[in-house]
Amino acid sequence: MRAASGLPNCTIYVVEAAFLGFTIQPGDRWVLEVRGVYTITVEVYDKASTKVYLSDVLKGGITIIKAALTSVLLQVEGGSGNFTWTSSNQSVVTVTIKGVVTAGLVGGQSTVQARDVQNPFHYGEIQVYVLRPTKMEFLPFHADIEIGQVLEAPLMMYYIDRETRETVAFTDCSLLELDVSTDKQGIFTPAEEGVQKPGQRFCSSIQLAAKALGHTLVTVSATIYQEYFEASATFATYEPLKAVNPVEVALVTWQSLKEVVFEGGPGPWILEPSRFFLELTMEHEEKIKVTQVRLPTKRKQNQYIYRIVCLELGEQVLTFRVGNQPGVLNPNPAVEMVQVIFICAHPASMSVTPVYNVSAGAQPCPLLQHNKQLEVSNLLNSAAVELILVEDVTIVPENITMYNHPAIKEIFDLVEGSGYFLVNSSEDDIVNITYLEAESAIEVIPLQPGSLTMAVYDLCLAFLGPAATYLHVSDIYELEVDLVDKIEIGKSVFITVRVLSFHHYPFRSKYFKHMKLKLQAASAVFTLAKMEEVGEYSEIHVLQAVAVGQTTLVAIAWDKMGRKFTSPPRKVEVFPPFKLIPKKMTLIPHNMMQVMSEGGPQPQSIIHFSINNETVAVVNRLGQVTAKTVGTAIIQGTIQAVSEDTGRVIVFSQDQIELEVVQLRAVRIHVPATRLITATEMPVYVKGMTSMQTPFSFGSAKAGLIFQWSVSKRDVLDLLPQHSEVSLQLLPENNFAMVIYTKVAGRTSIKVTVQCLNVSAGQFEGNLAELSDEIQILVFDKLLLFSPECPTEQILMSTNSQLKLFTNREGAAFVSSRILKCNPNSSVIEDHGQGLLRAGAITGTAVLEVTSVELFGVNQTVITGVRVAPVSYMTISTSPKLYTTGSTPLVAFPLGMALTLTVEFYNNIGEKFHAQNTQIYLALNRDDLLLIRPGSKNYTYIAQAVNRGVTLLGIWDAKHPGMADYIPVPVEYAIEPDISKPSAVGDVICFSTPLVNQEGEPGMWHISPSGILEMDSVSGAAFVKSPGTATVFHDIPGIGKTYREVVVNSSSRLSPQLSPKGYLTNTPDSSKLQVFVATSSAESTLKGPCSPVQMYAISNLLLPESHLMCQVEFSNPMFDIPASKVFSIQSKFSIERGSSQHSCNNSQRDAVEVKVLAEQHMFGQCSEAGIVQQLMSSYQILLFTLFAVLASTAVIFLTYNTFLTRVQTVPIVYIPTSAASQTGYYSPTNPQHHNGRNRMQHWLWSMRR
Repeated sequence: MRAASGLPNCTIYVVEAAFLGFTIQPGDRWVLEVRGVYTITVEVYDKASTKVYLSDVLKGGITIIKAALTSVLLQVEGGSGNFTWTSSNQSVVTVTIKGVVTAGLVGGQSTVQARDVQNPFHYGEIQVYVLRPTKMEFLPFHADIEIGQVLEAPLMMYYIDRETRETVAFTDCSLLELDVSTDKQGIFTPAEEGVQKPGQRFCSSIQLAAKALGHTLVTVSATIYQEYFEASATFATYEPLKAVNPVEVALVTWQSLKEVVFEGGPGPWILEPSRFFLELTMEHEEKIKVTQVRLPTKRKQNQYIYRIVCLELGEQVLTFRVGNQPGVLNPNPAVEMVQVIFICAHPASMSVTPVYNVSAGAQPCPLLQHNKQLEVSNLLNSAAVELILVEDVTIVPENITMYNHPAIKEIFDLVEGSGYFLVNSSEDDIVNITYLEAESAIEVIPLQPGSLTMAVYDLCLAFLGPAATYLHVSDIYELEVDLVDKIEIGKSVFITVRVLSFHHYPFRSKYFKHMKLKLQAASAVFTLAKMEEVGEYSEIHVLQAVAVGQTTLVAIAWDKMGRKFTSPPRKVEVFPPFKLIPKKMTLIPHNMMQVMSEGGPQPQSIIHFSINNETVAVVNRLGQVTAKTVGTAIIQGTIQAVSEDTGRVIVFSQDQIELEVVQLRAVRIHVPATRLITATEMPVYVKGMTSMQTPFSFGSAKAGLIFQWSVSKRDVLDLLPQHSEVSLQLLPENNFAMVIYTKVAGRTSIKVTVQCLNVSAGQFEGNLAELSDEIQILVFDKLLLFSPECPTEQILMSTNSQLKLFTNREGAAFVSSRILKCNPNSSVIEDHGQGLLRAGAITGTAVLEVTSVELFGVNQTVITGVRVAPVSYMTISTSPKLYTTGSTPLVAFPLGMALTLTVEFYNNIGEKFHAQNTQIYLALNRDDLLLIRPGSKNYTYIAQAVNRGVTLLGIWDAKHPGMADYIPVPVEYAIEPDISKPSAVGDVICFSTPLVNQEGEPGMWHISPSGILEMDSVSGAAFVKSPGTATVFHDIPGIGKTYREVVVNSSSRLSPQLSPKGYLTNTPDSSKLQVFVATSSAESTLKGPCSPVQMYAISNLLLPESHLMCQVEFSNPMFDIPASKVFSIQSKFSIERGSSQHSCNNSQRDAVEVKVLAEQHMFGQCSEAGIVQQLMSSYQILLFTLFAVLASTAVIFLTYNTFLTRVQTVPIVYIPTSAASQTGYYSPTNPQHHNGRNRMQHWLWSMRR
């Protein structure tokens, strides 16, 4: 009907709205001009992104649109200075005519190009990425600084690709709004510079001004696209280092003692206090004796005292240095130095002179009013003066901070002096001062906050100035709680509470009763008790850890106005006891095993290991113990921390283990059972005479032990190495454990011989060369019913285990189960309904009935036996299976592969359990090669191979240590060739691996980061583009991934070499001249044998010759003709050249070809041939020209430049021949000139290399 009517028609779809979109006019771009007026339109789209036309039922609304001006200014080096800018993807990045790059609406990658307006062929480009940050962190920095200085902390943000896990660092993140906070106020304040522009190695930074002594945790956070980021780091400040006594010069007499005092300087770094050092050096050690004075425990350990005794007369400079050694957490610590001069001399004279002067305007001394005179007597041999000797007046206390409270009263004692004083104050309204003349004291009552100087003048003594004390009157500003924030359960620590004034000076503890000071914890993981004894400026509490956990602790106080003050919350962790594992370690000489740990604070701090007898063994910082000789030793591990109260390094948790180094007297084959059924498996391994001599004791000996196994009857059972199920063939030194696979009934013997490769290593007692052992194994047939033929399988469960039954009728019928009979009693096993079986604590058998009631009226019943028995042994199996090309199996697991380790359990005849309740313990002899984590199923583990080497892995029952199994896990590279030496830019590498999948197909290749090498993902061929470090990955889906690291140096000096034909000629059909150039330090540019597929990829995909640039020019400036018009030159990558000449090591070279053009290109134009005509017109001129050419040694420089990094030249001999038959050549008619021309055409230029 529609076609017949011919009327206009359309189709209308009614859809649901899915999302909204915005458009902006004019321009339809979201890069807006400041103060511009734009119209924003809201559009509705369905799920298929089709625009929906609105109906009248939709209601309007209001939304908020956030706009941000984010841009980066790009700068260009070189060129004329006038450029045009373009962006390859303007939805990601836009660029202005001034080179200002602005992020677009979407994230992604764009190429920004700057092209020179004067010469469009000159351009530069840069890759710009617009990404969302995924990580923020502080970079290693200078983390401690002197008070008064400004510290710059570099900040970096990263983007991490979720698929490739590639990390990309942001170039500029300085426009982000950063929130900077500290856990302690007043130590650092933001500097005036604020957030700085990015640097070469960071995208932003913060400036912090050091204001007060201490350390604090600085946290920088930012919220980007509703995602929160933060980074934290610890910073510390220190007072300036100075010499206190003496300030510059110390003058002492012979054999006298002088205390030299230094103050300030960097303190122990809070996170690595063991790196703190201080030293005093002198020019002449023999002239003085130096002893450091150990001060008693005090508040801040920033004073250093040395006692120096003068032994010989003379002068020298003493240099004092204090600071911290560089570490991971503080790579560039501060180190301060100060010098003083120490002079030792005889005194020249002695004098006593009484001086008494009254200063102008001062009050008279009351002593004169009491008629006390000074008498001077002169005798023949001496002069004497009668004096009243007193010390200058001092004020005690000298400096004080008073709490602003009306109940506070301070008494200042005036010590020594004449007893007649005048008291003055610099301020009148801060305190009320009363001079108590009878008590020789001053009473001070605070009135309001402020600072003043109180001066005391002695009216009867001559002095340089008055005795002064400085008073600070302040309200409460801050509460400070000092404690060790990680405490072992059951132990006690002291907590120090201080109250600080506005100037960060502590108040005296006697003021605390007017502040109602108290401590408060958020949870009851510890108890608090206040001590009766208090410090001068602190209140002390005892913290008793009673439960494992974390909580916060705060101090609370109130001022006289009722305002509440709370200290920054301090996190406190109560951790379980720190233990070293194992408690006793037994090793043979030259064997290595690592000390593990459990408990302690989390995340665990650095453990410092030490040994009391280094002649027996040595231990490194990872706790790896290497035995040296027979003996015993104690290995101790300590966790250290810095007390914020004293600044001293303290040990808050430690443990130790015993080490015994022995020789093997004999070896034994450990077999869990000697009678096995057919078609089962059982592990066997070598051990020593005692239970402590496990494979951990000798399995990783560096001197080398070889394990040789044999079976008397191979038809009874197979004895295979570990990991044979995944097609791995271990080396003989790793075969300390094997697996028995029973085949048929019979009796056979198994023998092992352990050979010592180095008898002088002393690993076997009596310096024997080998030890051996042999056992008997009986294999018998499992009981089966032949008539009638039916399966006799039963359910096997261990004691105290449970099993969930599943049938094929679940959900389709009603399935139930029940126990019909138990032997010896009903406690053997119980049915808890819904198919759940629970075995009891005793062994026995039971009969299980499973019934299925079908919906169509038929019942089905299955009756089977259940046996409860103890577990006799366990095995470790490995997956996935590895497949390789050819017949040579792997000897180690590929680096980077993830292995699945499955533990299976068997009874005393080799029957596998269906359910068990065994608590197994897993241990490694070292933890730096494998990463172990539990698998998704019970009794499974995932082992990630992260480093090369052999790891010994053992499992055993926690209740029965004798039930154990041990396996070696070797890890090696599976990617060839050997690239242990750095490659060079310009090299070509053919990567290969024997790994394939089940169908024999290889995996895919890729590299990260992608800018170092250009790789063909199918063949594995790669071209080295730029220096750096990259990782080559080979991924086989379903099996695993392996990798190898490639280090690329800048191209070394290029090595050009001429072909056997070392000259050029313009004879028709002459061969080309080739110059071979090696780019790496070795003679070969091609590394690794290349398959045909890789050679095809090199020639057609990678194109190494496209990265080479060749140039030819005349060395003699007399020629007006460019060399490019005489010679043609091109680059070529020759695989055949390298493989034929260096067949022994499969090396390869890059070839540069030089070809002579036809003569019409050289002399065809009159404007270019004038000099040749003049040379041929005179025989004398010809000879002159010939000798000039020979003297100048015309050389053609062939320049090879790989990425503009190196330039090398090679001289070439050019021999022109007769070319009269070629067109365009000038031929004179004079025969004499013709002979001269022939001589000229046979130039022979010498070559020097």
